[in-house]
Amino acid sequence: MEKIQCCICETTEYSRPYKFVDNYRLLKCRRCGLVYIDTRIDPESFMNDAKLDLNSSNNKKIEYWSFPGMYAKYNFVFLKYFNERFNRCIAFNRNIETMFDIGSGYGFWMDFCRKKGLKVKGIDISDDAVCHSSKVLGLDVIKSPLKKYKFTESFDLYNMCDVIEHLENPNDELALLHEQMKPTSLLYIQVPDVLGIRIPYNHNLGLPHHIWQFNYKTANKLLNKNGFRVLQKWHGVQGVIGCYVNDKVTLLRKLSWVGAEKFNIGNRLMLVCRKT
Repeated sequence: MEKIQCCICETTEYSRPYKFVDNYRLLKCRRCGLVYIDTRIDPESFMNDAKLDLNSSNNKKIEYWSFPGMYAKYNFVFLKYFNERFNRCIAFNRNIETMFDIGSGYGFWMDFCRKKGLKVKGIDISDDAVCHSSKVLGLDVIKSPLKKYKFTESFDLYNMCDVIEHLENPNDELALLHEQMKPTSLLYIQVPDVLGIRIPYNHNLGLPHHIWQFNYKTANKLLNKNGFRVLQKWHGVQGVIGCYVNDKVTLLRKLSWVGAEKFNIGNRLMLVCRKT
């Protein structure tokens, strides 16, 4: 495992020990405030670990629920959030006709957008996910990291949900997108925001797969650095599917989800951006 530096300041000069979590050491950049793990692993291992963790009887360290079986069973939950995301995007561009999904997973968001009439393409680094997307759902998806993808066209909407926290150096991917995007294109980003007072409280950090622990302040700095401006931000909650799976959906919990969104203290950060 190689040592890494703050992706915003691009140096370790200001980074100091923050805390240990599950035997992993986290650093905090005292200049920009970004918290990050001081080692990195192969990003392709995430999906395999998530599949193993899905069937684990122990406490989950990887909360990834977007597998075909989960989507089929809890389709109503996925569609609620897909509709929310779609409506947020068209509020800033009512003429969205094309969408490119980065880290498209098993293709559920792409399929949703296709049914809305959009022309969609996507990439992912998981063989299993790409196979399901292309062969089962018939989507235009290939296996490729963003840094190696050869664009032949621009899109109205670029989706990047639960991706940048995994990237070794998000500046590379954001610079590529900035060059590729049209002035009217939108970039929708979603990342965990789990440090501090968040609902649900004490959510796991996704270590070691989540290299960067973003909040709005640090995500905004990274985006501004790479030529993007945030048009609007929202906070939601992670782990909703997990609550249904474990039969923990109560009226009180639902009210806490509503409060988390209303008061911007949810543990999931969502941003709509445009390049400057």
